[in-house]
Amino acid sequence: MQAEIGRLLPDGEPVWWSLKPGVSSALIAREVQALLRDTALPFLARFPTEAALLAELQGGAELPGFSAMRERCRAVLLARSGKKGEAGKVLAALLEANSAAGLEGFRESVQELAKRIGVKP
Repeated sequence: MQAEIGRLLPDGEPVWWSLKPGVSSALIAREVQALLRDTALPFLARFPTEAALLAELQGGAELPGFSAMRERCRAVLLARSGKKGEAGKVLAALLEANSAAGLEGFRESVQELAKRIGVKP
């Protein structure tokens, strides 16, 4: 099993850690913690409110992360701001764009997110 976090980094390069037995999960946890502390959280700290982050997401600016992650974030923020219909449309578009065979796990995760935020894609 592997996990990727590199798309969140400024250079967008993949960073992979092996999660095989015998690999130090404590070392991986420290590295991920440092990436979040030094990169992800300072990025988010630029936004004084959720509305400011939503505006940035909707403005089409070049942001870290891959598009599916940004769209999930946008859907959550839309739902939290009472725009559940629009949030549902965002998630429906993600499902449509990822309708190919082999992406069932991704689609299931989008459906689960929709349920958690109370929207219907």
